[in-house]
Amino acid sequence: MKAILLAAVLGFGVPSGTSYIDSGITALDAGDYECSIELFEKALATKDLTRDSQVAALMDEGHAYHLLGKYEDSIRKFTAVTMIAPDHAQAYIGRASAYFLGGEIDNAIADYSAVLKRTSDDKSLRITAFVGRAGGYFRESKIDLSLRDYASALEIDPRADLPRFLRGTVYWRLGRFRDAAQDFSDLLRADPTSARDALWWIISADPIHRKLGALSEVNPSKIDATRWPGILVQFYNRAATEEQVFVQAEERDGHARNWTEHIYECDARFFVGEWHLLTGDINTVASSLAEASTQCSPAFVLYGASKAELARATAMKMSGY
Repeated sequence: MKAILLAAVLGFGVPSGTSYIDSGITALDAGDYECSIELFEKALATKDLTRDSQVAALMDEGHAYHLLGKYEDSIRKFTAVTMIAPDHAQAYIGRASAYFLGGEIDNAIADYSAVLKRTSDDKSLRITAFVGRAGGYFRESKIDLSLRDYASALEIDPRADLPRFLRGTVYWRLGRFRDAAQDFSDLLRADPTSARDALWWIISADPIHRKLGALSEVNPSKIDATRWPGILVQFYNRAATEEQVFVQAEERDGHARNWTEHIYECDARFFVGEWHLLTGDINTVASSLAEASTQCSPAFVLYGASKAELARATAMKMSGY
């Protein structure tokens, strides 16, 4: 792809910064992140870019590094944006995410807080900042602050699904299953086709109903089985086999362009492990949850969830459950 895009740029005669940016965006959209970075660097080296074009090139380059998992480079590019445009909220959001994924949680929280100080009217940005900061607080075991930020996001827009979903997973991790089940029930009421919300509702409600009793309250005919993770709901209803789940997960992961899309085996291992746990098949839980903890990116909710559940399953097995 790089040769094709460079030829396209050179086809315009003397290459301009904006032509390099356009080709860089094409490469970024196609998932060729290394190529896009090279093209954005060439754009910045031309010295003929306007301030806005410089910011755009740096932002896109920061995103490309982020998708490659090169968080220090991503931070460097987003920082360069803040030097040019100190109030560029998206730059702080991007840098906060890179800090978080790089393990610099305090810096991530500081950047999300900076966004909240700089934006008062942009509801979407404020929700993103509250949700991001809530994740940072949870990582630092500041549970009250985490839940407060999720609540703040929902005050801005009670219909926002991401803060409600993530708050539900926090309640679940805390063993507050009724609160978790309520959040996932609200999400299912808004979108009865969501397989992911259905799965989380089942594993949240089942400690109350026991032995997959919660499953009877999910109508599988409403779940969109054509979209992942619909096959997992089918598996819970015994309409698909464990093997079929993992085959589909492997196929989908095979098409992933970057770590943010490599989610399917992580999902499969975790929810299959949960199914064994909920049905009392403790002996086969550990291997599935252990696999989930290795397949899931540390950025994903299921990474921490699988580790916590593995510890719980191990304790249950040792106690002779």
